[in-house]
Amino acid sequence: MQASRLSFFGVLVVLALFSFGCKSDPKIEKTTTPPTVSAPVASNPTSTDTTAAAPKETPTTTTTPTPATTTTPTTTPTTTPVTPTEDHDIPDRVLSENRIGTQLIYITESITAEKLPYIVGGPQLQDCSGIFLRIIDSLRAHIPVLANKSKYIFPNAKEHRSSRGIARWYYEHHNLHIVEDGKADANRIRPGSVMFFANTDKQYSNMTIDLLAGPPSGVPKGVIMHIATVVSVVKDDAGNVIKYTMMHGRNSKYPASPTGGNCDCGGSTAKQHAIFPFGNYNQQWVAIANIETPVQ
Repeated sequence: MQASRLSFFGVLVVLALFSFGCKSDPKIEKTTTPPTVSAPVASNPTSTDTTAAAPKETPTTTTTPTPATTTTPTTTPTTTPVTPTEDHDIPDRVLSENRIGTQLIYITESITAEKLPYIVGGPQLQDCSGIFLRIIDSLRAHIPVLANKSKYIFPNAKEHRSSRGIARWYYEHHNLHIVEDGKADANRIRPGSVMFFANTDKQYSNMTIDLLAGPPSGVPKGVIMHIATVVSVVKDDAGNVIKYTMMHGRNSKYPASPTGGNCDCGGSTAKQHAIFPFGNYNQQWVAIANIETPVQ
């Protein structure tokens, strides 16, 4: 198993050299998990997650609730990330992040080996929300306490099949933080974090759950278009998150696999990070949750 993990890590490192992602690492990498999974950064925007009725993966920007959107200037002053001391939206984590991160590494390796093509909607669970639901099932199998329904609850494939439905589920279970400033919220990114991203090339502010996930009526549709699970993070000398690796269903060109989000580490991702801090290429990071939700 250790050899398999090393081989997996090696392949990911080679892929990273040919991606557009971060090519410079900090002098000291401090991780909250076992050794950081270095993964290739997607060279193309990750496809959107749609419901089974949607005809294709590309975001339909015409469905964006225009009155609720505003354009965020790219000259927004940099905010130094700080470790959150209190968050009423996300419950305190009881499980060890190392334990969660270690299992997510194995799960990521297993799903990647299947080379699952991106299939929108349906029971195959091969789009971005589908891969997330696969990760949940595997995580509960690897960590028995998470399978105890009296202690933890999760969204399920029958009722929460889209990234927007999953976001609303986490919000209704008091386990969702809406991200207005990606740089300020960077230290919320941890192994086992669920990341939600918005419409391609769109920027939003003054966000609400109805803007992100869509109102309960479903009209208009929410702006969330992608979901991913954080496998590992890298921190700088001051302890701030500067880089993360996520596992997700990507798009029709690439099978489900891990990639790096926009990192605060220079290199070829500097421009995208400036526009969409810690986003998914040209998709804004708009919300985050813990993958596990304790029963209240």
